[in-house]
Amino acid sequence: MTSFTVEARALGAQDMVPLTRGIARAASAPGSRRPEEFHRRYAAAPHGACIAFARDGEGELRAGIAATRQKVLFEGREVHWLEVGDLFNDFGRGRGLCRARAVLAAGQAFAEAFGGFAPEKHPVVYGLPGRRAHRLGLRHLEWEVLRSENELRLDLARLEARSAAGVDVEEVERFPVEVEGCFRRFAEGRAALLVRDAAYLNWRYGGEGEQKFRVALARVDGELRGYAVYRAGWILDWIARPEEEGVAGELLSWSVARARHEGRATLSLVVPDTAPEWLAFQRRGFRAHGTREFLCFRSFQRPAIMSWLFKNWFYTRGDTLR
Repeated sequence: MTSFTVEARALGAQDMVPLTRGIARAASAPGSRRPEEFHRRYAAAPHGACIAFARDGEGELRAGIAATRQKVLFEGREVHWLEVGDLFNDFGRGRGLCRARAVLAAGQAFAEAFGGFAPEKHPVVYGLPGRRAHRLGLRHLEWEVLRSENELRLDLARLEARSAAGVDVEEVERFPVEVEGCFRRFAEGRAALLVRDAAYLNWRYGGEGEQKFRVALARVDGELRGYAVYRAGWILDWIARPEEEGVAGELLSWSVARARHEGRATLSLVVPDTAPEWLAFQRRGFRAHGTREFLCFRSFQRPAIMSWLFKNWFYTRGDTLR
């Protein structure tokens, strides 16, 4: 039986080549991505990244897992969670469960090295796994499904136009430093959500090309009060306090205009069904539709167990890599 040498550490520059080659070689990896995409996802992440590799007796990389460290406001204090972006395995060797031994060894080493109590370790690991990773994680790596994700979808033909006086919306290329103050205001009363500062937002939404992210800022009397991030028929990120309907309405109008400019018939977003935005968007005409996506996690610190996260974690579609 093949034995594996497992390495688990913070991502270093020397890890990028084996990481990209390992993912490209893995039979489970859908499609192909350019090296610069991996660099942006992991090496350029504001708070760093973590990896675990499993090598066979000949030193060849057989499996691995890579995750980005994300700053999270967790019950009023800042900690780091891990967002798994890639889990790969060379399924071309072996049969049955033996084919997965390398990735299971990497996954277990990853959890032992990085999962645990803050601030030294990461209370939560999360992500949106593919079908095979989902099955392996639930069965062998102690992952749990937080929820079967739903999307809120708006039929643009049925939208009633609204406008609010005193709200100025501006489309920008990059987020300003002041966006963190806007986020802190939005975060009041929420127990868990990723910290949205300029460094994080410009990293997450700094893409170029045909699928470029579009960003709009909403101001009232010059003060930044909300923003929206749009791409390809989706509102990927959204910050606007629910009671500030004028701000929300103007950001939605901007998003609708973007979608219509692209010739789209619908506009969608993801927010938890326990968040106030879930009903607020439905009052504006959005309707819930099921998806085939499952938000999975593993918890290493209370109170972040399933029931607590289900109720208290606010996230958007942009908080997970796709």
